[in-house]
Amino acid sequence: MKFEQYLLSVIKRHYRVIVSSFLLAGVICASVTDYSVENSIDSWVDKGSVEYQQYQQLISEFGDDATLLAVFDRADLTSSNLQEY
Repeated sequence: MKFEQYLLSVIKRHYRVIVSSFLLAGVICASVTDYSVENSIDSWVDKGSVEYQQYQQLISEFGDDATLLAVFDRADLTSSNLQEY
C-alpha cells in the first residue's frame, strides 16, 4: 500500500512531465516510422562486377530476389571446403 501511495503522489506532482514525456515519445516514434533502409542487393554489390552480372542472369532466369535459396551438395561441405565460403 505504501508503494501505491508513493506512486500516486509522484503522478500528482509530476503529471506534466509524465504527459510531456509520453507526447515526446509519440512524436519521436511517428518520425521514426518514415525511416527506411535500402537493403536490396543492388546497394550492396558493385554493379560492374562479374558476380552482379551473374546475379542479374539468375534473376532473369528464375525471377525476382524476394527469396534466395542456396543449395549445397553435402559432399562439398567439408571442413577444408568451408574455408572457401
